[in-house]
Amino acid sequence: MSEYLDDRKTENVLLKSMQKHIIDTYQALYEIMQNENFEFRQIS
Repeated sequence: MSEYLDDRKTENVLLKSMQKHIIDTYQALYEIMQNENFEFRQIS
């Protein structure tokens, strides 16, 4: 991303926003799966 923006501050703002969206989406998915009684297992 830094190759295109050439501005570290803007890159950090965008990355922080993307990170928050990813975390929020994962948390929502996790809650849905818990409500559906999905069994979480560790893959080995």
